[in-house]
Amino acid sequence: LTDSKKLISWLIENILIDAPTIPQVCERASQFFRENKLESFTQRELERYVRSAAQQFEKQFFENIYSKLSARTIDIIDCMLINDTGNDEDISETLNIKLRHLKKDIPAARLKNVSAEINKIDRITQAELPCTIFENLSRKLMQKYYLRIMAELPSNIVDHDPETRYSTMAIFCYIRSQILLDNLAEMLIQLIHKIKTKAEAVLTKEILAEVKCINGKFDILYTLSNTAATKPNGVIGQEIYPLVSQETLQNLSTELRNKGKWYQTKVKIKMRSLYSHAHRKMILTLLDVFDFRTNQPEFNELLNAIIFIKEHKDIHDKYYPNASLVPINEVVPTEWLSMVKDENNKIDRLNYEVSVLEELRKQLRCKSIWIEGAYRYRNPDEDTPKDFNDKRNHYYKMLNLSLKPDDFINSLKTSLDQHLRELNENIPTNDKVKILDKDGGRIKLSPSEPQAEPVNLKSLHQEINRRWSTINLIDILKEADLRINFSEQFHTVGSREKINKAEL
Repeated sequence: LTDSKKLISWLIENILIDAPTIPQVCERASQFFRENKLESFTQRELERYVRSAAQQFEKQFFENIYSKLSARTIDIIDCMLINDTGNDEDISETLNIKLRHLKKDIPAARLKNVSAEINKIDRITQAELPCTIFENLSRKLMQKYYLRIMAELPSNIVDHDPETRYSTMAIFCYIRSQILLDNLAEMLIQLIHKIKTKAEAVLTKEILAEVKCINGKFDILYTLSNTAATKPNGVIGQEIYPLVSQETLQNLSTELRNKGKWYQTKVKIKMRSLYSHAHRKMILTLLDVFDFRTNQPEFNELLNAIIFIKEHKDIHDKYYPNASLVPINEVVPTEWLSMVKDENNKIDRLNYEVSVLEELRKQLRCKSIWIEGAYRYRNPDEDTPKDFNDKRNHYYKMLNLSLKPDDFINSLKTSLDQHLRELNENIPTNDKVKILDKDGGRIKLSPSEPQAEPVNLKSLHQEINRRWSTINLIDILKEADLRINFSEQFHTVGSREKINKAEL
């Protein structure tokens, strides 16, 4: 009995914080027996003590969280659970937000849906959760209770004792606020990316239509190149102007200006149009939600640019009134500079916003910029163990990685080059692979031959038939339900059930 109490205390302090399963805890218990030079309990005794430890750990865990919750937090959780029935989805007011609303993800990228998600985040923020407690807890442990709330009905949650009810709801709200922020950040990234891809698609379509309808432009370019190639020593006035007039050449030159970046310039012009007419209001609404941070000083100017955009979002003029106040250096990419700043050093407002947003998307994806309160887009310093800098060699050895970045990069390049060569050499002679002309080129893969039947599969089928004959397991389940009606205990996690009981 003395040893069992020591085991339970050891499990609570060292093992259960990582939310392992019962078999995993039993396996880890062998470490306790080795360290204390004890003979292991029987499997039945061990499982009993493990379950006892799990119950005690959970009780202490909930009591600790519950003691840190304020009266305001408890009141807001009660509001989320009470009268959480019906199908109304009016959450324009944060006070109307219930648990069922928090469980639902954003259905589509629309301003109405974005505003609803922001209201959910505001409602959770009003609860004033003790976030410092959760920051040091195992993510796996919190996910366990988060998923428990996701699967339970409000009426079942209310039936729990206060410590369990409010602690699990606090964990749910904490995790859910991170997920909501991550979803909105993902939407911001996709919207910014969509502006560029849509602009490229529209422009490509226009170019193809122009090629089909107007044959003169490319014929002229062909004539110029062919004449210059066959008669390099001829005088331009004598050989070229009779074929193509000076005015036509000037028009072509104007169209193909900007050092050969005509296409990129056209794309940026279209991006500005799409941004101002379709996405600007939603993107600026999203920007107001996030608290952007960075650990790298070189990106502080980008954060200042985002703040500047939010502060001046209601300006309707084409140019900012005071160009000297606009953060430009280390913010606007070189390819955008000529479109952002004109000859008079005036800053085009919309072009500036698009260029900053493009740079924000790039840095947000690699976590040079991160979001306070998010999980996927959290502080990158939290991605590594706290003692990483002190034990760098130890962790690199665990990962089987070189401390020199050049060695790591070179190995990746070598691997990529090798596999691309193998692919390139294999495709022409591979009967299973075909390159199609459809939609600019597609790869078609033919299915491989089926694998050989496993040796014991036939014996397994025979044994199943011997035990259960030809009765399907679904028939056994249905027969059991007709006798004891156990499906009455099943409840949907959604806000309503579409299938009536008889049909189910």
